[in-house]
Amino acid sequence: MPNLTATMTGSWLIDPYVASIIRMNVESGVSGDAPRMWTAANREAVKLPKAVAVLPLTGIMEPRASEYTYYFGGTSTEDYGQAFDRAMNDPAVKAVLLDIYSPGGMVYGTPELARKIFNARGSKPIVAIANPMAASAALWAGTAADRFYITPSGEAGSHGVYQTHMDYSKAMEEDGIKATFISAGKYKVEGNPYEPASQEFLDNAQADVEETMGEFTSALARNRGKSSSYVMENFGQGRLLSAKKAVEVGLADGVMTFEQVVSRLLSGHIRTGQAASADDLTTPVQDEFHERRFGNVGDLQRKLAIARR
Repeated sequence: MPNLTATMTGSWLIDPYVASIIRMNVESGVSGDAPRMWTAANREAVKLPKAVAVLPLTGIMEPRASEYTYYFGGTSTEDYGQAFDRAMNDPAVKAVLLDIYSPGGMVYGTPELARKIFNARGSKPIVAIANPMAASAALWAGTAADRFYITPSGEAGSHGVYQTHMDYSKAMEEDGIKATFISAGKYKVEGNPYEPASQEFLDNAQADVEETMGEFTSALARNRGKSSSYVMENFGQGRLLSAKKAVEVGLADGVMTFEQVVSRLLSGHIRTGQAASADDLTTPVQDEFHERRFGNVGDLQRKLAIARR
């Protein structure tokens, strides 16, 4: 199989625990028939009654589908942006719901997708839900919607950026292996895994991480109407927050199930734009309304077209 480990370089917007699981699976040799982490969670984009477009964002986020998507399941931010554009430009679609279950992913493509979502605010309601997780890159994109909710058992956060340098030089020395690079360009082979990292390389990597972190922080502050200093202090400092805590600090707008968000969106209990102050998050939506629109839970699941890829 392809050496995926070699591609886990550069800055990442992903939950470190999930990244470690992926790395361990890669380094131990994932077989072609190994179960993919997010396969069962993948959903096809569908249009619910009353023309609410549901756009699932699952797994590792990267600009284009790659080996990660194949082995672990994931979302191309480029493809997702195109699906979002289609939903926003479709006159039959009255609202868009971003259904998120993702640990985050690559920096590449994430700011562009989030900016696209944020810039579309006001044209039609855009609502996102961490169902059950929106971490790092997924948080960046999800909070760009008009409203951001979390399922009761869900989590959101992992506000941070990191890089990893793997140094195999000692292990190679013990095995009697030495790598020799023939290169041109002062920094062409810096940070390679066969030599200890130089301080100059580490300083440059840290500067790159800090730059992305600044952009991430500014975007969260804009998305959630907070100051950058407030975001740095209260949005978890790299940790995931429980649904209750996320709402408490203003990272999310409320705690609801996916079905509750859909029902409230269709019934007008969730408003966006200038009418957002009139959101009704407490008045119960009548069961008969839910049944009339969706039928029983089994019917709703079929309408969502949950599919194994």
